[in-house]
Amino acid sequence: MSEPWKIKIVLQAALGPRTWTSKDIRSKAPGWGEERFLDPIESMELPFHDGRRLLLKGFQQYNFNAEGLWIAGENRMVPVCVHFYGRFPGCDRISRWDLDQKGLRHVDTLWGREYLNMPTTGWKRGVSMKTVISSLVK
Repeated sequence: MSEPWKIKIVLQAALGPRTWTSKDIRSKAPGWGEERFLDPIESMELPFHDGRRLLLKGFQQYNFNAEGLWIAGENRMVPVCVHFYGRFPGCDRISRWDLDQKGLRHVDTLWGREYLNMPTTGWKRGVSMKTVISSLVK
């Protein structure tokens, strides 16, 4: 079972699927931005303590970012909201999930306007599939 607060990525590798797990997404550098996946992403998931998990699968591209408050005196960031993105295959539609103190919300938006009506960086190549999943699952 995957650990809560850590993104689990399944990659489509030539010798069979392999996984990558981020550091805690509430940390200053969870590892997404620095990671250069050689293989495309089959799925992205974020597990929760209650056994549910956010699952994105079948997208053309994937992304993640966090926004927070910087505590200068303590030299640390307090996460306010984290965002998970999937770009639908062959179009400009984006599935975005926002997780903050109020809970988890889903928004459909457009490529180039995915975060505060602006584009994001850090997109990773995915494996486009006919069936796309963007859901909270058990």
